[in-house]
Amino acid sequence: MACALGIEGSANKIGVGIIKDGQVLANVRKTYITPPGVNHCIGHIEMGRLITGAHNPIVLYVSGGNTQVIAYSNKRYRIFGETIDIAVGNCLDRFARIIKLSNDPSPARQAIYKIALREIADPSKKRSKRKKPDEPEAPEYTKADMCYSLQETIFAMLKLPSEPMAHCDSNEVLIVGGVGCNERLQEMMAVMCDELCMLLIDFLKN
Repeated sequence: MACALGIEGSANKIGVGIIKDGQVLANVRKTYITPPGVNHCIGHIEMGRLITGAHNPIVLYVSGGNTQVIAYSNKRYRIFGETIDIAVGNCLDRFARIIKLSNDPSPARQAIYKIALREIADPSKKRSKRKKPDEPEAPEYTKADMCYSLQETIFAMLKLPSEPMAHCDSNEVLIVGGVGCNERLQEMMAVMCDELCMLLIDFLKN
C-alpha cells in the first residue's frame, strides 16, 4: 500500500502529515511543534552575557519599553529597580515625534547630540516684555539643544542601586537593550562604575 508523507514548516513551527490509502493518519495541522517561548528581557540579558562572557552582572536593561535594573539571584532574574511611569527609550521616541524629528541620520549615529549645551531661554518671556535698547538678545534654542538636554537629564537619573551589588555579590555591570547602544549612556555609566569600583562590560571589546 502506498503511503504519502508531507512536511509543512515555517519560521516558528513544523508539522507532519501522513496519508495511507486515502486515509489521513496524521494531520499536519494537529502535529505542529512550536519552539519554547523566550522572555524578551531575558533574551537581551543572555545574549549580552554570551557575547561578553559576563559571569554574574548587574544588568541595566534600557530599551523602548523597559528601563530596569536586574540581577540573577536564587535561580531567577529579579528586578531591583525600574522606572515608575515611562521607559527611557519611549520617552526619547515620544519627544522626537513631538518635535517632528526625522529618523535621518540613522539611530546608530548621534551627530545631532554632539552639540554643546547652551543656555535655554523661554521665548514666551521675550514676547511678554519689551526689550530695552541696551538689552542683549536672548539666545534661541534649537531641536538639538532640547534633545541634548533631555538625553543628559534622563541618563543622569539612571543610577545603580546598591542592593543588587551587595545581594548578588557582583562587581560587573552589563547594559542591554536598544538604548544601551547609546555611546553617551555608556560614557556616563563608565564614570559611575569607576566611582563604585565596578567593571562595565564593554560589547565593543568582544
